[in-house]
Parts: sequence; C-alpha cells; structure tokens
Amino acid sequence: MNDILYSLCLYSTDIMNGWTPIPARLIAKNVGVSLYKARKELCTLRENGYAYTFSLIIDPEETSLPYHGWGITKAARETEEYKKAAHREAEICEECFNIPKSQMLSALLKGEYDGK
Repeated sequence: MNDILYSLCLYSTDIMNGWTPIPARLIAKNVGVSLYKARKELCTLRENGYAYTFSLIIDPEETSLPYHGWGITKAARETEEYKKAAHREAEICEECFNIPKSQMLSALLKGEYDGK
C-alpha cells in the first residue's frame, strides 16, 4: 500500500475538510517521512494520474492567502487506498454523526461525495 496516497485519500474523504487542498507538509507529518520524500511521491502520483495540485481562497471577501495543496483524481478513487479510507470515514460518520455506514460508504465509493 502507498502510504502517501492513503494519507491523501484519508484527507479527501474527510467530510469536515476534504474539500480543501492538503499541504505536502501535513502529508509528510501524517506518514512520518521527510517533506522531500512526500513531495517526490506526490509528484509521482501526479504523473501517474492519481493526484493534482490546486489552490483555494476560503473567503474571497477577506484578503487572506490561498490554501495550496493536493487533491485526488477519479483514478485514485479506484485504488485500494481510497476504498480503505472510505471505509474508515464511513465508520467515523456512523459513530459520530449517526449517518448509516452503508449510506456514507455508498456515496464515497460512487463518487456522489467529492468533499465539496
């Protein structure tokens, strides 16, 4: 299993933060690797069509800096890492928000929930 891709998928399936880009430094911290190694693997994932970079201004009314980071592509949603992350998020949603696991898992795996 690719730990960098799994970490990216975990963040992307998160119903609270999945719509925002995840910075490489946070992925590196979560996986326990250097920032260099995380960025190198993220670039490989991008080259293989599993990840992309984007930026987002959270509140356009304010003069805040944009968030820069990474997201996953549709191809990444077909991987075992994504399926494992989706199961984990569905369990959390059932426990914390009383959303049936099957319903949340179905939405995540069918692409009905894209973090936005």
